[in-house]
Amino acid sequence: MPFLGDARPAVRAAAVRALDRLGELPDHAAFMITDPSARVVKAVARALPHAPSPARLRELVAPGRPPHVRRNAFWLLTHGPLWTRIGADLLLADDPQLGDAARDDLRRLVRDGGHLPFTPPPPELADHLRRARLEPPLEAHLRRLLGAGARRS
Repeated sequence: MPFLGDARPAVRAAAVRALDRLGELPDHAAFMITDPSARVVKAVARALPHAPSPARLRELVAPGRPPHVRRNAFWLLTHGPLWTRIGADLLLADDPQLGDAARDDLRRLVRDGGHLPFTPPPPELADHLRRARLEPPLEAHLRRLLGAGARRS
């Protein structure tokens, strides 16, 4: 699709949205998640048929990446499996750019009573929880949630 490589960001974003509506966005369009244009990255993040791996998304939220790439990688992480979502929130809870959004997402999970998956939480979540500076009630609830998830296995 030649319009995906157009020099104009508005054209690239429109091409992504059009292909998405047609159900024709190719998986290889994932390379556009690091496009210099915020509007293109947002369109790609919302349209990808298969999100990049959580490991790749964690690379994309790392400090030093463009803010629009970090925001959209974070959005993808928080719209994936629950343990991935919680891990991303804990990892970024103290981040100067994404910390507020991460803590808000954790509060929303606690408020809405996030349903536990049937798989145990990855061990690194406990480490992320120890390092994150959260208000005590939220931290206590997440400790209970992680403990309950570990007991399900």
